[in-house]
Parts: sequence; C-alpha cells; structure tokens
Amino acid sequence: MNDKQQPVSIFISLLVVGLLGLGVYWLITALFDKLNSVDSDLGKALVTGGATVSIAVVSLVFGKLWEQKVKIQQDIREKKIPVYEKQIAIFFSILFAGKYGEQKPTENELGKAFQDFTEKLIIWGGAEVIQAWLAFRLHDWQNSKTVEGFLKVEALLKAIRKDLGNSNSNLAVGDITKLFINDFNIEVLNKESLYQEEGTELLSTTTVELG
Repeated sequence: MNDKQQPVSIFISLLVVGLLGLGVYWLITALFDKLNSVDSDLGKALVTGGATVSIAVVSLVFGKLWEQKVKIQQDIREKKIPVYEKQIAIFFSILFAGKYGEQKPTENELGKAFQDFTEKLIIWGGAEVIQAWLAFRLHDWQNSKTVEGFLKVEALLKAIRKDLGNSNSNLAVGDITKLFINDFNIEVLNKESLYQEEGTELLSTTTVELG
C-alpha cells in the first residue's frame, strides 16, 4: 500500500468500525426497549442474559476475524522478507563485489537470481513492487543515462519498503541511492560521467534474459 492510499484505508477502517459500533448500539437499544416492555422479573432476567450473550458472541466473532486477518498479513510478510532481502543482496553484489575483492556474479547466476525473484514475486509480491520490477526490467539500459537506471532501482527499493510496512513519506528522490552512490545528485542527471563508473556493472548485467 502506498502513502496516498493509506488515508483512504484509514478512512474505510474507521467507517467500518463506526458502522459496527452503530450496529451494536442499535442492538443494545433494542434489547433495552424489549427489557422495559417486559413486566415480569424472569422475563427481564432472560432479556438481560440474552443481551449479554449476544454482545459477547459479536465481540468474539469480530475479534477472531480481526486476529485471523492480522495473522494472514503477518504470514505473508514473513514470506516476502527473505525474497526481498535476497534480491537486494544481488543488487549490492553487482555494485560492490569488485571494490571489496569479492567475486562478481556471473551472467548465468544473475539470470537465475532474477528468474527466481520473478517467480516468488508473482506469489508474494505486492502490486507496486511488481510494477516497479517490471519498470526496472523494461528500462532501456543501453540508451539511457546510468543515473536514470539507478532511479529505477530506487523506485523498486521504495516499493519493497512500502510493501513491508515502512513509510517513504520523508524520503526525497535520490535519498536511498545516496546510501550506496557517492555524491549522487538528482539535479545533475545530464552529467553522466559522474556516475558512469558506479553504474557500469549494473547497466551491463540488467539486460540478462529471464530463463
């Protein structure tokens, strides 16, 4: 869920809670009206007991439904985390392997990694992450500025953060990229030479075909 959708989701949740509260209020009011119309003490006791049981049952049902919803969301989130962590590790291995003496992933390894990520993304990925991954895959890496490619990576990373429940509202464009690209500046997109060295490996490997 992106930042623009969050207020809508909150409004809908509050509306549902309000309607449920109104329904419970209507039920209690109806029961008390019935209680007042009953003359015998036994009748009043039965109506009161019925009201108590009804409220308890309604509370239990909605509590269980909410608990189940939260559990399902948590289970899905736990499936997503290792998928996203592995893909981010692949990106960093492309960018930094040569600088720290580690072996760079081969083209076959990258192709397999991208294929595995795509397969798992179809099952566990949020819609925005899928869209960002598609934009990354279809980006014209050969005929575009390297900096623009890094922004595609950043868009994917932001989508992953949102899908895991983190907010990007205080992050400007380029902030995440600055964490791993020295002196990255969104205002100098036309000065390709500033970032060509950092982007060479990423540019040359993101054209790997899936499977």
